[in-house]
Amino acid sequence: MPTRWTDDELKACVVSYLAMLSKEVAGEKYEKSAVRRHLTSGPLSGRSAPSIEWRMRNISSVLENRDHRYIPGYLPAANTGSDVSRRIEKILDEVAADDGRSVAASLPRMVFFNVGWMNKYQGMSPEDPTLGRHGYLREHAHGFESFNFLPEEGRVFGYQPRTDKIWLPRLGGSPKAETVEHVLVVWLATHPVSMTVLVVGWYKDATVYRTPIVRMPAQGDGAGQDEIPYTVEARAENATLLPATNRSFRAPTHHSMAGGLGQSPVWYGANDEFRERVWRYIQGIDRNLSLPKAPRRGRGGPPRNTDPELRRKVEKAAVKHATDYFTSNVGGGYDVESFELEGRGWDLEATRGDETLLIEVKGLSGNGGVCEFTPNEYAKSHHNDHRDRYVIYIVSDCLSNAPVASIFRFTERGAWEAADGRQLMVAPLVGARLTIVDSVASNTETDPAE
Repeated sequence: MPTRWTDDELKACVVSYLAMLSKEVAGEKYEKSAVRRHLTSGPLSGRSAPSIEWRMRNISSVLENRDHRYIPGYLPAANTGSDVSRRIEKILDEVAADDGRSVAASLPRMVFFNVGWMNKYQGMSPEDPTLGRHGYLREHAHGFESFNFLPEEGRVFGYQPRTDKIWLPRLGGSPKAETVEHVLVVWLATHPVSMTVLVVGWYKDATVYRTPIVRMPAQGDGAGQDEIPYTVEARAENATLLPATNRSFRAPTHHSMAGGLGQSPVWYGANDEFRERVWRYIQGIDRNLSLPKAPRRGRGGPPRNTDPELRRKVEKAAVKHATDYFTSNVGGGYDVESFELEGRGWDLEATRGDETLLIEVKGLSGNGGVCEFTPNEYAKSHHNDHRDRYVIYIVSDCLSNAPVASIFRFTERGAWEAADGRQLMVAPLVGARLTIVDSVASNTETDPAE
């Protein structure tokens, strides 16, 4: 029997491993013994069950080194050779490129905590109450999550309501582990107006504890009053809190999709596809936060992009994003037609039965929230014949891997609002037309009207 595994044999192991990992992530049952029997009776007929078990542990070792999830039942092998590691890494990447079966392996370990809504999470400030439906908040103005984004000595400490037990094997830990490191912790909260569950922030590369660690905050309003049971810890530089006005990424509930967020404040994500969308969104936001800020114009307007080719790419990407959204099942399954070149005052028309939406698309290369209307677009958006059907579709980070769309409609409150409660502040601008003429009449001439 050959001592060196061929690439085909390693690939058979990797494909089977990823299929099991996908079920592990989804909480579905599977039998490792059945997978081994399939391998030994087929592509690995010349290999023993113990050798296959060891290769599975080699794959876990490679995934752990990449800070990715692995199957808890296959603990990472301590002495995986460099040649085997390199070959497994190559095969993992090839499988991902072929058919996407390794989505779970490409993601960080991820857990979601549903907390109360706050603007800043910088302590128990009277100006920033904790809003939510958790039982504790019915009798208290603030929850312990008030301190979740208040750094102390370079660290942040995360509290989860009700301290529901965290199942660490879902995060790649062993059943007896007390901690799991390198976890992406995503904080969710329900918007107090729209009542939609939104991503409010995250800790990257965090440590999650099975048993809460009790500590007393030393900074911020309310510090020194209560000992708080924390279940998450991370470096402050790895914590990101989104401004309240920029929170737009929705988390599905169990009412809207299978596996969605339920009553427990601890959630592991609906499926690989959703977790991948979250990861791309976070990567896009983090990339933009690391870019230098564009200089502000003297009167506070948006910085003008002077590169016509870049503007064209941004506009094209934004229109494609809007078209893909409105033609999808999530966006309503409309038939979409472009009228960008006709100057109607909107870019797209989306039709479904007797309904027609007039969609003006704005694209932003960064994550700023300022864009401009032409006089024609502004007039059409406010015209009585169009306003109820007019949609303002703004796409931020157009050219990134994680563009973010905000959709605004005119509401009964007389404002352009998104479903999550954000509003557009519309500031009409006054201009004038300048024309060069051959001569200027004397200001002493008699007015013809006199």
